[in-house]
Amino acid sequence: MSLLLGACRTTSSSVFHEFQDTFQYVHQDFTDALSAHEPERLRSREYQANLNELRESYRQNARLFRLRDTLRKANNDAVLSILNGDYNAAQRALERSPKNLENSQIQQLHALARILKKEHSSQDSLLNTTTASNSNKNYNSGLVFWNQKNFGNAEAALSLAIQEEPKNTLFRITRGDFYYSQGKFELALQDFKKIRDENNYYGIQAYLKTGSVALAMKKYEEAEENFKYYLYIEKKKNIFEAHLGLANALYGRKNFRLSEKEFRLAVHYKNHSAFAHIGLGNALCSQQNYKLAMAEFERALEIEPSNQFAYLGKAIVLYKSGNYPDAYEAFKNAKTAVDLNNPEMTDVLLCRAITCQNLGKERESNADFETIMKLDPESAVPYAALSAQYIAKLQFAKAEELLNQAIAKDPDNDKIRSNRGNLNLYFEKFEKASGDFYRALAINPRNVSAKNGLAITLLENDEMEKALSALDSLIYRNPSKAYLYNNRGIVKAYLGVRNDMEHNQNAAGKFYAESLADFNKAHQTDASRQFYYVNVGNAHKNINDFPEALKNYQIYTSKSGVNNMSVIYAAQNNKKDARKYFDIALQLDSGSSVINYNKARLLKEYFGEMRASGKSESIQQSIQKKYSKDGFITMYLYDGEFEKYTYENAHFLPVHFQNDFEYHYLPNYKMSLMPFTGIYFKSTKKKSKQVYREPKVYSPKRKGNVICPPL
Repeated sequence: MSLLLGACRTTSSSVFHEFQDTFQYVHQDFTDALSAHEPERLRSREYQANLNELRESYRQNARLFRLRDTLRKANNDAVLSILNGDYNAAQRALERSPKNLENSQIQQLHALARILKKEHSSQDSLLNTTTASNSNKNYNSGLVFWNQKNFGNAEAALSLAIQEEPKNTLFRITRGDFYYSQGKFELALQDFKKIRDENNYYGIQAYLKTGSVALAMKKYEEAEENFKYYLYIEKKKNIFEAHLGLANALYGRKNFRLSEKEFRLAVHYKNHSAFAHIGLGNALCSQQNYKLAMAEFERALEIEPSNQFAYLGKAIVLYKSGNYPDAYEAFKNAKTAVDLNNPEMTDVLLCRAITCQNLGKERESNADFETIMKLDPESAVPYAALSAQYIAKLQFAKAEELLNQAIAKDPDNDKIRSNRGNLNLYFEKFEKASGDFYRALAINPRNVSAKNGLAITLLENDEMEKALSALDSLIYRNPSKAYLYNNRGIVKAYLGVRNDMEHNQNAAGKFYAESLADFNKAHQTDASRQFYYVNVGNAHKNINDFPEALKNYQIYTSKSGVNNMSVIYAAQNNKKDARKYFDIALQLDSGSSVINYNKARLLKEYFGEMRASGKSESIQQSIQKKYSKDGFITMYLYDGEFEKYTYENAHFLPVHFQNDFEYHYLPNYKMSLMPFTGIYFKSTKKKSKQVYREPKVYSPKRKGNVICPPL
């Protein structure tokens, strides 16, 4: 589209053309600067000096006329504003009088101002009127179609422009940007790589574009190479973007220390960039430097209060600090920043799931765990974390199923092994439990929970001395763990019964006293464990202090306590109450092999009823049956600790970067100043005729009374 404003003949054309050379020189510099994509040249001292000279000459010329021609004045004011890079002022000058816009030449200049402002016209007619070549016309049309989201026509028009000028780097880099915006990364790379060797502005920028596409494709090594090369050959333009891209590439490669350095450089070049601060916060968070990370996320939110990626980083920091309510709110503000289809999001989803889990929001946490299972099928983490949820709800069968799946994916995790061993203790699968505990200790010899569980299996295998030695050692190193005292109390209780059965009364009495002391110590250490009262009752039962035993059983009502009450009543020949409480115990747990065994024995010995329980046969060889003084089984309650899963891996947040696509329309920058017409001002005042006059001679006045004689 060509913008040629024809000059009109005026009586003052000779005056007007006195400064045309200056205009042509400034106009050529303006055209060269924009064509080379170097608008900063318009602010150079030399260019501004020439432009100021042109303005002054124009003002001097304008003073000679009565400026009734508003159209020409609007044109000239707009041209000077465009040359100064003030496209808004140019548009205002042209729109000051609606009649001016009816002029085709003013319309063309108006279109040029809008193009330079990067306003996207709803129609391409104005763009095409300023285009000089057919290829430029297709190129500009492609940009308009792109802006209108008419992607099919946009691709066709841009491709047609490239066919007409295959070596035009602007056309090809723009089509690469178009493919990039459409997610067609391979096609974008093809266009960018074809022009990287061109020694011009767009050829150099192609390295920056290639790095960005490689980031989007998660080809972090290739992205790093392109950004580094760009920074090597380019020292002035888009330095911030290059450092930010390189930082993201290094972060994607999990080189967190170097990525932090590059993010700090990006922040240095553009401190008001929210995404630079977010990237720096992510790098710090991945290095567990949570305090500084939080400061960066807060700074990003100051710049962009609704930035979801800043909220996401903040949520991770709050999660790590254990502030689950605030972390949950931050996760809510993150909204769509959590991409449920991105495998890199598994860490974020895990943090959110555990946050919801700790707040009792099971539906939300379960949904996130299921998503993690889909994104990372080989990860044991979601299965282990979900098992903890079912353990807390005492749904041990479901918990065991999940732990089996977790161990299949991570067989060398000592915490998962230890937890499954504890579940096997609950199901009285002591041999399986022993295997899990031995394996857990082989992986981590310091695992206290596994050592405690192994001591219980040793006791159940009638290796009491080994069990006692193991628990003594554990208590020496962990004196604050109540469950260790409880379990040692059970071992000593059985040792007392064994010595009692061997008629070693002194040793039995000693073990009974120490057993009671351990149970009391356990309760003092952790008063919340109310079921310790059952074991305290057992200790009193062992020394035949039945009233105190019954008192303790009644403090904590459970199937074990009720069963043991029944055993006391049976020992006292109180058949009615014994049967009554066995029935109550079975209502609490009809599947208990111990309770069924005790009731069957009661019915047989005291009521003459033969009602064998199939489940009671499995305990014939148990230590409970072996060390029963009266034939009935007294139930002791073991205690242990399920391991809490900790995820110490470096947090990896999503690599995010902004993709800014610039629209470089190609107008014809040709324009001209319009000479003014009308009355040329000359002075109408007549000059007065000068008349020669003799100079007047003045004589000094006489002073005094003396009269000189005449000569």
